Amino acid sequence: MAMFVSDGHILLPPAEAFDLICDLQQWPLFRGYGPIPAIVAASVEGGALAVGSRIRVENSDGSVHHERVELFEPGRRYTVVMELSPPVSYLLSGIREEVELSPHGGGTRFLRRFLVTPRNLVTAPLAWVLTHLFLSPAVERHNAAVNRHIEQSRRTPAEP
Repeated sequence: MAMFVSDGHILLPPAEAFDLICDLQQWPLFRGYGPIPAIVAASVEGGALAVGSRIRVENSDGSVHHERVELFEPGRRYTVVMELSPPVSYLLSGIREEVELSPHGGGTRFLRRFLVTPRNLVTAPLAWVLTHLFLSPAVERHNAAVNRHIEQSRRTPAEP
């Protein structure tokens, strides 16, 4: 299993940061990196986001994957398990993302843990490469994009 942690800061209080992170219309802020595709659109299948929800994610390479919500504590933390599709599912059996939010320095500490499970021992080295050389930079790029989005929305007043 490959793992990495991203420890970032969001320029919003925890409750607002959680709402932004769970706003599926904002998921295209994830722009990918290298072979990791960007997110084009995300939608909840069958209702509101909650434990047990299944999120359909459309990617920039034309693929679709699903994310199942395993933990959902508004303002504090959530966990999703990505149900991968080919070609990634040939290498990985899954990706688990755990997010914890806590007040920090006038904003929110945004701790993200990723557990990447290879399909088998043969694919384990490639899973490590994908995780550390591509997924980790994609997540850091996403964290920066979220903060740029917040800064821009603060400069641009909301229209009535």
